[in-house]
Amino acid sequence: MRIAITGGIGVGKSEVMKIIKDLGYEVASADEINAELLKRPEYIAKLKAAFPDAVKDGIVDKSALRRVIFNDYEKRQLLNSIAHPEIRKEIAKFQSDVFVEIPLLYESGMQNLFDKVIVVTAPYDIRVARLFDRSGIDRELAKKMIASQISDGERKKYATFVIENKASKDDLYVKVREAVNALLG
Repeated sequence: MRIAITGGIGVGKSEVMKIIKDLGYEVASADEINAELLKRPEYIAKLKAAFPDAVKDGIVDKSALRRVIFNDYEKRQLLNSIAHPEIRKEIAKFQSDVFVEIPLLYESGMQNLFDKVIVVTAPYDIRVARLFDRSGIDRELAKKMIASQISDGERKKYATFVIENKASKDDLYVKVREAVNALLG
């Protein structure tokens, strides 16, 4: 069974994944898959063709790419058209029980790859603060990044289970354990 862990940026999906891994389950991440893709010359060549200013000496400058795609909707769609099919191929290879962190599950159209979906949510102000604190992303860019994704309400419509992450890590641990038990019982 493949179970997606999704939610907007800054909701705490990575923390949820750490807990699931600590519980002994196999985990994967679309971001980690993308990081592996960024080591492949043919993938980098596609990005260089589309975003020449974001690739220097065969290395993708993620900060430069982020600035471009969160200020230009068409460029973001172009990046997604390059990245999502490649990520989809890698996710489709998983055969055993696995939890996959995939932020853009619905935006990418990959929901059909999964048997169940856990949606992680958090209040807007907490999300902005987390982005600022963890990545040094300024508040305006953080707001643009959040606005570029579908709403929690839209995600919840298709969720098998919802985890609201607005309290302590101990509280989150309890919620994640409950979700995993409910899904794999």
